[in-house]
Amino acid sequence: MEIWVDKLCFGYPGRPVIEDLDAQFASGRLSGIIGPNGSGKTTLIRLMSGAIKPVSGRILLDKQPVGDLKGRALARKIAVVPQKSHLGFDFSVLDVVLMGRQPYISRFSREKAGDLEMARAAMRMTGVEHLEKRSVTALSGGEWQRVIIARALCQATPVMLMDEPISSLDIRHQLEVLALARRLAHEKKACVVCVLHDLNLAANYCDELLLMSEGKKVAQGTPEQVITGEILREVYGIEAEILKDKFGLAVRPDYQKQD
Repeated sequence: MEIWVDKLCFGYPGRPVIEDLDAQFASGRLSGIIGPNGSGKTTLIRLMSGAIKPVSGRILLDKQPVGDLKGRALARKIAVVPQKSHLGFDFSVLDVVLMGRQPYISRFSREKAGDLEMARAAMRMTGVEHLEKRSVTALSGGEWQRVIIARALCQATPVMLMDEPISSLDIRHQLEVLALARRLAHEKKACVVCVLHDLNLAANYCDELLLMSEGKKVAQGTPEQVITGEILREVYGIEAEILKDKFGLAVRPDYQKQD
């Protein structure tokens, strides 16, 4: 399954947010979206998820406009890990993860054994299985984020959109979540799109990157094609050396020139 973004525009009166954007995200690949603050990354995720509508242009999910999909039909295609989320009710972790199965459960029915199995498998994958009975109001920020990722995994969709999923996690869980996202793309042939700020992590976990600045596409391609000294100078205004060793691609900023 692929997402096609065609001449996409979105904004408010006098304030364009995304301008004439073209991009493609393929199944079987972990695609990263990078760029400075305010470049339109979160807005693009919201547009692709169907949460907001473009002013002009199209977003196609295997040739079908995302805007044509509603409710359960959309939720069976696309799962979203938002940048920020909050749940004010005293649900257990298992209850929240099971919410990912709602698109498959009729209004007056309850979850079945298979739904419980999928929820517990998702919790194992995100390392929160030991929190199954804990109230979500008692979780740390990092624990809550992993529960939200587990809920999205439980949804079992061919597309997963993740908006800064690792921002509240420690380095160990950052690596685990990105490895999980890559495994989901490669092994399950899902289309996984992830907004990231850490260029080193983006370069070493993503198959391809879309670099945005001021609502426009600067470049899309492999990490080696997108993360270059010239592009970082142009977009981020920094001097950096791009190194490649046995650990992968590394961005080494010239800190003295940032003083």
